[in-house]
Amino acid sequence: MNQKSVAPLRSGGNRLAAIIVDLSEKLTNREDMSLEYLLKNARILMSAVSHEVRNMAGAALVFHENLSRVEALRGTRILRPLAHSFMAWKSCRRWS
Repeated sequence: MNQKSVAPLRSGGNRLAAIIVDLSEKLTNREDMSLEYLLKNARILMSAVSHEVRNMAGAALVFHENLSRVEALRGTRILRPLAHSFMAWKSCRRWS
């Protein structure tokens, strides 16, 4: 609701005019648009980060699978913790 009012103010012999404008609706709309813009950009950023994390995790899984094919490394103290971590990740990921 935009309301404007003009009222002359008298101070001695000088006159002063004041204009009062209600900008609260415009300000609220601008803040809402700014928040929507921020949320949209946050979603885009999180999608990009998530994509890169999936790429790195996928590459690590392939690396582990290739290492597990090496006969000398199977069941070693180096590969066993990796196997548990990557198998847990592989079983709970929702994308394939």
